[in-house]
Amino acid sequence: MSWAAASIHVLDFEGGRSSGIVEYGVATLSNGAITATYTRICAPAGPVTAAESALHGIAEADAARAAPFATERELFVALRQTGPFAAHHAPVERGLLRHTWPVPMASPDFSAPDPATAPRLADWGPWLDTRRIYERLYPGLPNYQLIDLIKTFALTDELASLAAARCAANRRQSKNRVNARWRASPA
Repeated sequence: MSWAAASIHVLDFEGGRSSGIVEYGVATLSNGAITATYTRICAPAGPVTAAESALHGIAEADAARAAPFATERELFVALRQTGPFAAHHAPVERGLLRHTWPVPMASPDFSAPDPATAPRLADWGPWLDTRRIYERLYPGLPNYQLIDLIKTFALTDELASLAAARCAANRRQSKNRVNARWRASPA
């Protein structure tokens, strides 16, 4: 497998250290197009704080009826076998993933020139960090928060269309309350 043939799996987790992952979303990109998506609400591993719930809009009682995130190990191991993970400010997603499963199965090293011949890694990385990528490609922006990048690069309509096609109706607005404040603020 060449590096260029690898899929990139863009992850977004909702939750925290005490609650664990209470929702995940994955968009798999191949050749610049979304080829698969995965998402669901997960039972918390601990209490969901009021601050967390206000941010992601998931109540502890609603999430408690779901299976825990830990039951998704096969999916995440399989994804990691086919390409690197990406996230906006990747240390957060990496930390939550490692908190659930400290050591994954060995996977190709997608940072190597030829992942097929490189030694395999027992790591969830390497990671592509979209925040760091934007900082390098567009130095001097006022900030690099995802919501602000979406506004700066006029991606709101495209993301809304993708969400309508791929997300559960009640979760199409990631970080519901944050987005409501963002939409209400002047451009």
